Amino acid sequence: YKGEALSRVEFFQDAHGHAHYQAADTAVLFLQQLNEGHQLYRNGQLGGEAYVSHQARNTEHRVSAGDLDDYQWILNAYAAPPTANKSSMQGQTLRVKEILLRMLASRSADITESALLDWETIGQAIQLDDAEIGTLQALTRDSTRPINMRLALLRSLSRRKLVGEDAWIYLLERENDKDLLLVLRSTQGFESSEFTRYIVNLLDHPTADLVEGAARALGHPAYSGAENALTPLLNADDPRLNYAAVSALLGINSQHSRALLQDAAANHSNAKIRRLITARINVIG
Repeated sequence: YKGEALSRVEFFQDAHGHAHYQAADTAVLFLQQLNEGHQLYRNGQLGGEAYVSHQARNTEHRVSAGDLDDYQWILNAYAAPPTANKSSMQGQTLRVKEILLRMLASRSADITESALLDWETIGQAIQLDDAEIGTLQALTRDSTRPINMRLALLRSLSRRKLVGEDAWIYLLERENDKDLLLVLRSTQGFESSEFTRYIVNLLDHPTADLVEGAARALGHPAYSGAENALTPLLNADDPRLNYAAVSALLGINSQHSRALLQDAAANHSNAKIRRLITARINVIG
């Protein structure tokens, strides 16, 4: 909508809380033209309004100054009418892919999140070539980008089998302690024996939170063979590490892990740990 600038914009409540915009905020609003079929058509006529905008949540469309270029590019791309060479289905698909890749590369968390949701909806309609996959994988390795954005993208790439274990190993080898904990948690659902030695190495880390996270990440049959590395945690003086080791051994669910758990259920120095193991073993049979 390219109309005259308004000196004042008013928002009214419609089935959710008021928008919390402040003076000088920049917002992107998606305007819908009122027509006779719209429930607010009569109100709009009386108030002299021709457009309405529905927000899914209160501050969804607030935009930081650094994100404006991306928003403007994306909105202009959607608003541009198809040209002769873009009118075919193939041309339109390529245009959608261009927009999707631009959104995935944005530093705006909202734009990236929206792109990932769009990608899920699009499914297999968008096919990426090796260069495009390489560009997206490079984004997952860009330490200047927030780790949650990088991991969300990596999980999407992994679900589509566009990247292999090396994409995860790169992060397991290089991320700082704080981000590494999030990487470990994100491997859930993408477990691989290729990760075993990298995760096991973290069991000796001086940070207890990271040791616990590494142990819990090993709780999957893919990590069979890591049982002995978990034994020091199972016998540690810290109950939190005991619980993490128990969880991991239960998840591995190998003959060796069950033997270790049976022994701990009978001989562990902490009665609570003995009761926990016994209860969990009884549940899984």
